[in-house]
Amino acid sequence: MSALVDRAAALRTLLIEQAPETERRTYYSQELHEAFDEAGFYRMLVPRRYGGLEVDLGTFLRVIAEVAAGDLSAAWCLCLASAHALHVGTLYEERAQAELFGDGDFRSPAVAAPTGSAVRTDDGWRSPARGPTARARPMRPTSWGRRSRRPKRRAGRPARSCCSSRRAASGRC
Repeated sequence: MSALVDRAAALRTLLIEQAPETERRTYYSQELHEAFDEAGFYRMLVPRRYGGLEVDLGTFLRVIAEVAAGDLSAAWCLCLASAHALHVGTLYEERAQAELFGDGDFRSPAVAAPTGSAVRTDDGWRSPARGPTARARPMRPTSWGRRSRRPKRRAGRPARSCCSSRRAASGRC
């Protein structure tokens, strides 16, 4: 998979040129988002059966390091958006993976710390309060948002859970 690393290295000049604006804006540009998408960076850790590349972690980290050589902030955002495929691929059951990964177009910056509470309903769980979700603006309309919730339990200590929801056109989960 050195082709992926080579694609990342080829973006260095553009990353360096856009770094000051990325820092000011706090997320990378639509142009970089499209370049990352075309290069296959968002699909690196998505399983092959869902249209991903399913690369090894060494390759993934070399790509992120190459992007970081051009702009550390952009590398951080790219890593957040693409690395959570590893969580879904290892922690979620197959039915949830199929829904989340779909055709392999999966990007999910995530908030891991509990940001609210969930209430048990007859048909599952409801998260009444809106809480912060991690964002990477260029990808908002097509990505998944994830946030952790502490389900309220009647007795004992609450357990942690993570919910995923497709972002609406507004970018909200």
